[in-house]
Parts: sequence; structure tokens; C-alpha cells
Amino acid sequence: MPSAKGLFHKAIIQSGAGLRAAEKEDAADTVSSFILGLGISASIAAEQLQTISAEDILSTAKDIGVQKFRPSIDDKYLPAHPFDPTAP
Repeated sequence: MPSAKGLFHKAIIQSGAGLRAAEKEDAADTVSSFILGLGISASIAAEQLQTISAEDILSTAKDIGVQKFRPSIDDKYLPAHPFDPTAP
């Protein structure tokens, strides 16, 4: 995560490591399916998500086939897969 450069001297991995993040396109598809499954509006999804119970969120995730939520590659916070040989 480039924006965290200089904030940490060392770190340890706990509870296993995510070797691969989701690709941007896959993450966008998952979000679209998830929003449709919840029956909420994409334009105000952030506000509406705060009113939905955890049980409904998990149930919808199961219904649309999301097995786990994970970070996704983007152009700002996670520009590369953490364990790629070229990752910083």
C-alpha cells in the first residue's frame, strides 16, 4: 500500500496471508451482483448498507456465490498483488 510507506518498520503476518487480491473487474462484478442481490440503489449503496443487518449481508453473499470478501487491486491503495515478485 503506497500511502503507508514510511509508517511501518516491520510487520508480521497473522492468521494466514492472502496471496492474491481480486482483480478490479472481478471486484466490480461482485459489488454489482451484491448490490442487486440486496435490492439497494447503486447511487446510494454506502448509506443503505449501514441499515442492513449482518445476517442479510451474509445471506446475500451466500446467495450470489461470494465465498469470501477480500481486497482488490486498484490504482491507489493496492496497485499490485502483495506477493507478486514485482510488488514493493
